[in-house]
Amino acid sequence: MVASRRLLQGIGLLACALVIIACSGTPTPSALTATAAPPPTAVVNGPTATPAPTEVGDATPTEPAPTEEKPTEPTPTEVVPTPTPTDVQPTPTPETSTGGGDTECTNVLAFFEDVTIPDGTPIRQGESFTKTWRVRNEGTCSWQGYSLIFVGGEQMNSAPVTALEATIKPREVADLSVDLTAPKRGGEYVGQWMMQDSAGKRFGVSPGANGTLYTQIVVNYSGNEVSVGNQTVSSVPPSPAIGQCGTSGNSGFEAAVLQRFNAARAAAGLAPLSLAGELYNAAAIHSVDMACAGYIGHSGTDGSSPKSRVQAQGFANWNAAVENVYGWSDATPDTAFDWWWNSPIHHAAIMNPNHSLVGISYVLDPGSNTGYFTAVFARP
Repeated sequence: MVASRRLLQGIGLLACALVIIACSGTPTPSALTATAAPPPTAVVNGPTATPAPTEVGDATPTEPAPTEEKPTEPTPTEVVPTPTPTDVQPTPTPETSTGGGDTECTNVLAFFEDVTIPDGTPIRQGESFTKTWRVRNEGTCSWQGYSLIFVGGEQMNSAPVTALEATIKPREVADLSVDLTAPKRGGEYVGQWMMQDSAGKRFGVSPGANGTLYTQIVVNYSGNEVSVGNQTVSSVPPSPAIGQCGTSGNSGFEAAVLQRFNAARAAAGLAPLSLAGELYNAAAIHSVDMACAGYIGHSGTDGSSPKSRVQAQGFANWNAAVENVYGWSDATPDTAFDWWWNSPIHHAAIMNPNHSLVGISYVLDPGSNTGYFTAVFARP
């Protein structure tokens, strides 16, 4: 009985032990739900980040097999040999001329400026005038026996060929002129000329030696056209002052300034200025004085004034005289006019409606290459 009870207790203890073992054992893990990793974000022009591995259960992450990088072998470039040219083209040479002699030389013409009749000058219908260009011989031929030849546009009653009166050597500056007559009908007119050597070969303005020397005028019936013919000049002889201390004059420069004056006055509806000998002499004396003494101003080295210089020449209304002066290295009619035009007091002298007479003088001091302009305005 006791043995049986003990046996039953033993069996009960064994069963309890089995239950305890079962209650204290490691529980079986439930199934894990794998969460998909988000797709990688592309980074443009930046370092590529290595994403952290996602741990799924007890799975051991698989190491990616390393990719073997093989160096790229450069592709050899096939060198194609440059064929040796068989026909060598000759280098073109400038056109040559004999220039009237036996030795070949080149003709090159360079345009400097319009000495008379600036482009757009209004001229009365049917009036005669002279167009003058300042040029330089830039070639190696001496221009001996050369001519200006009309090549196109409005001929304006000019000769077909105008012979040069002097020989112009290489690098020399010269004035070339043609005598013209304005058409009797209104409008704008352009005439064109080129040079012609002694053998009859033409050449023009560089570069290319095909440019032309031209004149452009305007003819209409407004009554404001500029008269470029013979001006009314008093009987007082030209001033003997020019030539002192080596000075020289330039009538072409003086005529060009008069053209600028009268073109400006015509545009404003003012009457043109006429030349007066007494005023010219007073202007010439002062231009020479400035050139010889190397100064620019209205007071003469002898203490004279613009009015006293005009009075000394016998001009009746000397008290009405007004003077413009200008001096500069390499001075031209255009630089003188432009400076006066942009100065209020000098501009007023040019455009004074009471002025009808003028004397214009240009004197060059060859030692300094400085040109001196004097313009004296007055009314009768």
